[in-house]
Amino acid sequence: MLTFSYQDVVDAPDSKAKLGNEIAFYFANQPTPKVEKTFGIAVGRRKAKSASDEQSCHEAMIYALTALRDRAISDGANAVIDISSYYKKKEIADKTKYECRAGASGASVVLRGTIVKLGK
Repeated sequence: MLTFSYQDVVDAPDSKAKLGNEIAFYFANQPTPKVEKTFGIAVGRRKAKSASDEQSCHEAMIYALTALRDRAISDGANAVIDISSYYKKKEIADKTKYECRAGASGASVVLRGTIVKLGK
């Protein structure tokens, strides 16, 4: 198991281009504006294979966030909150790091978050 910074992924130029800005992401117990409506819990599970484990994990993280974003958009939400690593249904709630499993077949990131509509 490897761990990397959420912020490094979210702040990377390729992430910003892929994730857009219509959905806000809040990781493990980060403070949020008031929740107006909760749509439910979603799991984003993605794999990637690249030149290095770190790059594969970065790409898998972007894909997992994209899956959560797409679910939020389809539900009419504007945020995903309490995002945590969720490998094999074991939650690792860390507001700064995510968990990635890397091996010969690539890297895998599994995220779990709550889909919500936040007040302004």
